[in-house]
Amino acid sequence: MIDDASPADSHRAQAAVQGRPVPLPEYAPDARRHLLLVDLLTMTAGVLIATALHRPLEIAPVVSSTEHAAAMLLFATFTLITLLRLGLGGQYDSGQRFSRIDDAFAVIRATFIAAAIAVFLRVLTEGFFLGTGQPPRDYIAVGFVLPVTLLLIVRLLGHRMQIAAFHSGRYLARTLVVGSGPRADRFMERLVARPHLGMIGKRSEADVSVGLSQYMAEFTRELEEFEPDEVILALEDDQGAVREAIVRDASFKGIDVKVLPEVFENYVDMPFPRYEGIPVTTIFETPGRRFSRSLKHGLDRVFALLLLIVLTPLLLAITCAIWLEDRTPIIFAQERVGERGKRFLLRKFRTMGVDAEARRKELESSNEADGPIFKMRADPRVTRVGRVLRRTSLDELPQLWNVAFGEMSLVGPRPPLASEVDEYRTEHRRRLLARPGMTGLWQVSGRSETTFDEMVRLDLVYIENMSFWFDLKILVRTVVVLLRRRGAY
Repeated sequence: MIDDASPADSHRAQAAVQGRPVPLPEYAPDARRHLLLVDLLTMTAGVLIATALHRPLEIAPVVSSTEHAAAMLLFATFTLITLLRLGLGGQYDSGQRFSRIDDAFAVIRATFIAAAIAVFLRVLTEGFFLGTGQPPRDYIAVGFVLPVTLLLIVRLLGHRMQIAAFHSGRYLARTLVVGSGPRADRFMERLVARPHLGMIGKRSEADVSVGLSQYMAEFTRELEEFEPDEVILALEDDQGAVREAIVRDASFKGIDVKVLPEVFENYVDMPFPRYEGIPVTTIFETPGRRFSRSLKHGLDRVFALLLLIVLTPLLLAITCAIWLEDRTPIIFAQERVGERGKRFLLRKFRTMGVDAEARRKELESSNEADGPIFKMRADPRVTRVGRVLRRTSLDELPQLWNVAFGEMSLVGPRPPLASEVDEYRTEHRRRLLARPGMTGLWQVSGRSETTFDEMVRLDLVYIENMSFWFDLKILVRTVVVLLRRRGAY
């Protein structure tokens, strides 16, 4: 490992410690954004080399074509599961850094699990696809071990290239340190002494003594100017209000927030990731890993298209029912606020009269929901067909087009109106960090019977615990809720 900082890094870090303006370094997704393709090619090369060398090395010198085909299917399964496991573990997330120890454990763990699953599937499907031909065990072992070895070598080379990039001032993560005490001083000094961490720090210049509102205005301006990737808090115990305000503001912008403990000198030799001995505690982390989000959104689009094909007869039947009652329009399109404030047109089957929006003002006094949302149990604007569609939630089916176009997900927070977002408090805006969904934790926890604050809390719980299995659980619960018709009106 390289321990000496380049002159450019030292100058930049010293400027940060002394409080001078820090020139923004280049920060872009590092080699991790290409690592998925590199791993695929590496494992493929490993398998091909293993199969080419099995005769010269006298490893299973006689392998029939059937056994070879079975082995290739097994190796392909092993490769795909390994890549999926590495992706779900954060290995392909943009901005993720190479770490020799962490990466080695990740590769070994992923390949061990993949090998176990691949062998289990092979035994389970024995005789179904390629007859009863079983490739020799030595042949299989080499086909597994060689790709794993090459993956570990790639990680080691990636780590060396990463350090070289850090020393040349590329791909540095920007850290905004909030605090004026000795803890913040020591942390900044450690960043200078550890250029291989790939971090550049800047002390926050906002003055706490001017009052909370003015301080937050200055802090928000710093976030916009410095564009940090994370905020490190080294505040005193009596500055709890400032801490909470910073967490709310930074988390809404999708910036990770971490806390530096009061004493960390005794932790120097402990292997804390990324900070090498400094036990930084995470308060808020940007929801969802990049690879996991990409996988989720890709699966969402595939399932949405499949559902649109399967449900075509039902969609046509609903279209005819609406048309027979009061003619067009069939689809109601309304502007909603999506991920990170992006506007889009949400599509639903029309369940109200064509003058529904114009009549909303005269019904505001009858609103049965709290917070910046409008709900009425017996809304006079709802048509007869619309009432059936709402009770069964079939009016939501056109949103599958929103999912197919990438504007929504199958599972996510409820997409709000722009007028509702205008009334949001700062903590409510964290709901916009995730792509909105057709269903979500709020919908399966009472739907219209929950209060606005409860809805926000449930959405934030989902965002902070987003995962494939959590989505699957919500989808199953959605089916149960729809069958019970609870909370829909």
